[in-house]
Amino acid sequence: MPSVLAEIAFVSHREEEKLLRTSAYREAIAEGLLQGVRRYLDDLHAGKAQALAADGVIEPPPRRTARR
Repeated sequence: MPSVLAEIAFVSHREEEKLLRTSAYREAIAEGLLQGVRRYLDDLHAGKAQALAADGVIEPPPRRTARR
């Protein structure tokens, strides 16, 4: 089972504790984590597709454009 462990901030650090109390900061953290997982899954899928294409099992996948 894949998992993610992210150390985002430390409540023992006063400035980080203040940031963690804001919903905007927590939303930004969640969005960053989501984008990272999506990018990982996209890369994983692209790598599997390229391997299958190299073996002649499927057509090569189209090239990705950069996400922002």
